[in-house]
Amino acid sequence: MGKTIKDCMKEFNLDKDTINNYLKLKYNRSSDFSVTTKISDQDYYDLTERFGDNCSLENNFCCSCHKYYSPINRMFGHRCEKCGRRLCRSCTIKEKIDWDIFRMFKRTSIYNFRHNTLCDELKRNGFDFERTGFYYIYTCIFSCKISVCKECFPQLQQDVKQMRYAIDKGYNNVELVSERYQGHKKVTGNGIRISTEYYRDKRDADEELKKLAAFYSCDIVLQVYYHKMIEETESESGKGIYHFSVFSARGLAYKKAYI
Repeated sequence: MGKTIKDCMKEFNLDKDTINNYLKLKYNRSSDFSVTTKISDQDYYDLTERFGDNCSLENNFCCSCHKYYSPINRMFGHRCEKCGRRLCRSCTIKEKIDWDIFRMFKRTSIYNFRHNTLCDELKRNGFDFERTGFYYIYTCIFSCKISVCKECFPQLQQDVKQMRYAIDKGYNNVELVSERYQGHKKVTGNGIRISTEYYRDKRDADEELKKLAAFYSCDIVLQVYYHKMIEETESESGKGIYHFSVFSARGLAYKKAYI
């Protein structure tokens, strides 16, 4: 075929070290290959499968160091919750973050939490967390860690810093505008659709909506409305069912235009 490493770098948009690490591990070689080195047809096929559009070998190799996975590692392997790449244990960074930041991250789409927590499953089946305290114990021990690759770790640190500012101070500068508002607000860019958890008090939902907008560096949320649900719980006497309303605030976050 006559493909060189330099050709593969352009075709797959990879740097020299990535291809070199892959080939050195495959051939158990310590020295680097030259960019003018021609690779075999099988090597090109392997690189295409590994780094091309159809990465069918993703489950067999770590996407960072290209270490081969055993069947057990494939079963219990890690994924970056930012970019979604499969990783080995040594290439995975598990960052513990504060619970309030973690739960706010779950309201965004920037991280792909691939596991449904045990608490989410129990909640759908009517388990009462508030009385047992199980929810807070479980989440503080197990759920406040985010697994990312080395390349995404700096972005995670920046996101944590941005979310901490939004939670502590930034939300105070955000304006909420109801969907019933008939006037015109000057904004820039495309709106970011955001929504909150369900709360009994609409003020709690409003505050969370402001925090989400501040995280995205927005200072106004338009078309704000509330999605209402009716929930039920057993009364304190245990002889009846108590029904109550909960609200989720939703809207489009923008930056104000000052021109």
